[in-house]
Amino acid sequence: MSAAGDLLAQFLTGQLAKSQGKQPASYDPTRTLRMFGYGLLWYGPYQYYWYNLLDFFMPVKNTVNFLTKVTLNQLALAPVTLCAVFAWNLGLTGQWHAVPEKIQNDLVPSMINGWKFWVPAASLNFYAVPLQQQVLYMSCCGMLWTAYLSYISTVSVKQQQQQQPALAVAGKGGKKK
Repeated sequence: MSAAGDLLAQFLTGQLAKSQGKQPASYDPTRTLRMFGYGLLWYGPYQYYWYNLLDFFMPVKNTVNFLTKVTLNQLALAPVTLCAVFAWNLGLTGQWHAVPEKIQNDLVPSMINGWKFWVPAASLNFYAVPLQQQVLYMSCCGMLWTAYLSYISTVSVKQQQQQQPALAVAGKGGKKK
């Protein structure tokens, strides 16, 4: 799923460049491999244990447990996951020295973007998805989120925010003027 998310990110970035009349970057298989490794070796197992832990401590489906799980996902899971993906990608490209600055500049804006995506996704997960299917459901959501993570791992959130109007135009099939 993480590799698919990266493929999606690279495709959309290429489409954005084309819509702006720029030459898109060529496909980077090493980047896809990095994201594949991240998902296989870290993110997938971490999610599995995380959701089982939450279910162990809060097995009853009620409003308090539901709100607690959603809140913990955003305040405990999200920062760890974001710091891990930043460190993973920068570290594997030999840029360990850039990890603290990346976290300082991009963690909070990325978490805010994550809340916009994950609060509805996690709400549905904890409210309607059986435990046996939560990892699969969240992995599918994660493919979309990984596209975002792959993207923000290669650019700063400040650059991304500057490009958002262009992304909206590109998504409508128009060209930015």
